[in-house]
Amino acid sequence: MTSDIKSVQETGGGAPRPYVPPQGTGQYPAPQNPSGIAGHASQNPSGIAGHAPQAPGSIQGKGVENLKPSLAPSPMVGPAKKPAKGFKKGIFTLIISLIIVLGAGVIGYFFVFPLFGGSDATTPPTTTPPPASPIAPGTPDEGTGLFDIPSGNVDVPPATDTVTPTTPPASVPPPSSALPPAHTSFLSIPADLASKISIESVTVGALQQAIGFTTAQVASLKEVVLTRDGSPLRLSDLGSGLLPQFFTEDVSGLFEEDFTYAVYTDTKGSWPVYVFRVSPSRDIASAKSKFAMIEKESAGTLGNLYLSSPGGTGTWKDGQILGTPGRYVTFTQAGASLNYLWLENFLVVGTSYAATQETVKRLGS
Repeated sequence: MTSDIKSVQETGGGAPRPYVPPQGTGQYPAPQNPSGIAGHASQNPSGIAGHAPQAPGSIQGKGVENLKPSLAPSPMVGPAKKPAKGFKKGIFTLIISLIIVLGAGVIGYFFVFPLFGGSDATTPPTTTPPPASPIAPGTPDEGTGLFDIPSGNVDVPPATDTVTPTTPPASVPPPSSALPPAHTSFLSIPADLASKISIESVTVGALQQAIGFTTAQVASLKEVVLTRDGSPLRLSDLGSGLLPQFFTEDVSGLFEEDFTYAVYTDTKGSWPVYVFRVSPSRDIASAKSKFAMIEKESAGTLGNLYLSSPGGTGTWKDGQILGTPGRYVTFTQAGASLNYLWLENFLVVGTSYAATQETVKRLGS
């Protein structure tokens, strides 16, 4: 400011003075020398030739300051000022404030608002997740948060590269005809009684001891399931135990391994009956021809089919039972006679006439 005043004085101007309005005259005072230099008359303020300055009294409603020359210094004149540093600071503060406001809004919308909104809050549709797999012991469940640590020790199996060799399953042998079959009775009409008898060895004495020879006032037929080692007895084992000279593999191979064994008991004793069925792969005519060779066996050999010795024997004869032809031979013991006949693919061998007749009835032929 001091340099400006000095510059005005050097160019002929005076120091600036405050304006003091006139009091009580109603007229403006005579204008001062605008240049502030002594001896100079008032000049045309507009600086245009032909225009004389107007009298002070002719100017109405205008301040005298409008008549001052443009060289009059302004009290606001000064050097240009640089922008304040506070402007940049204000912008930075505004940005930080906006970030804080936005962050508070997000926290309030996602965390605070659901606490007060309850079930009325609108939730986006969700898809049903797939069923969760069972949770292994020591593994945090689905409710565990990102920074939650499950309680207890988490069992992590140690990593290993060892491969345990797998033992191949034992090979299963193919079915064999030597295996005992499941037993199925050949009787269409069930016997009066039924029992299961286990024998350790297939011999005449073991069989006679296991079943026994008894009598009964009322005759009845009892089916007996013979087993050994928990399995039904096979025909090949039975034949080789009772008549080994006759029941060779060739003869036993004519029939199925399963058979029906029954005991008829009356007032004269207990009489076994045997029912065999020809194998589907064998010819019935061939089976009849080969089994007929039993008539050449001695009385002692044939006696092994009984539970008690039948005594001596006679000669083989033709006969029939319930209209079916057959062959028979009588023994010296009362009631003892060996009979056999064919009912289609079934062969019935009875140790008495009454026992053979009752069994044929129950076969349904």
